[in-house]
Amino acid sequence: MKFTLYVLRHGEAEEKGPQWETQDDQRPLTVEGIKNVEAAVQGLKRMDVEFDLVLSSPFVRARQTTEILVRGFDGRPRVDFTDHLTPSGDPRKLIEDIRWHRMQYCIVLVGHEPYLSKLVGELISGENGSDLTLKKGGMCKLETERLEYGRCATLKWLLTQKQLRAVGAGARESDGSKGEK
Repeated sequence: MKFTLYVLRHGEAEEKGPQWETQDDQRPLTVEGIKNVEAAVQGLKRMDVEFDLVLSSPFVRARQTTEILVRGFDGRPRVDFTDHLTPSGDPRKLIEDIRWHRMQYCIVLVGHEPYLSKLVGELISGENGSDLTLKKGGMCKLETERLEYGRCATLKWLLTQKQLRAVGAGARESDGSKGEK
């Protein structure tokens, strides 16, 4: 039985600055970041992406990205938050958590860089030094027979947010709402 894991980096957030120096976990998405994630979700729907569960970092920007994703899929997927997806999270504990408690689901992970790219690199190559980077709002799809920390998964696709938005824009053009952004 194949297990599907989608990995999504949060959308564009407010720049780090003095107001966020001690509260990086509170940085929200920008207005543009919100719009871009909404458009990217339309692309995911057009690609017939399906999932049962979203595991997200509890940081505000990841939480907002998760809310937009779930709202775009009519609120059906279940959502859980885990500190194992924060920038200082433990990827081994994340994998164990998924394996032992959630393996029956098709899951979306929502988090941060460079954590997510290191995780994906470890799952597809057995090394966290792979030259893979998830851009803001970008997503990849992994498949595996047995999820474990180390080389176990195949990268099926990796798309930037811009590419996902383009797929979604194609959906608007085909339904007659050409030119909307």
